[in-house]
Amino acid sequence: MYFVGRIYGMKEADIEKEIEFYSKQMEFSDYMDSRTEEYSHGMKQRIVIA
Repeated sequence: MYFVGRIYGMKEADIEKEIEFYSKQMEFSDYMDSRTEEYSHGMKQRIVIA
């Protein structure tokens, strides 16, 4: 999510706010520090949607 925000030219502070907001909305804030290969299939789908 951070990478895409930088591609779109967003400021770092704005990216952090958006990541926090959407991770809570999509209920994956507890997994933010986990490696993606540890995620379930459903969790990976949520990330793609976000």
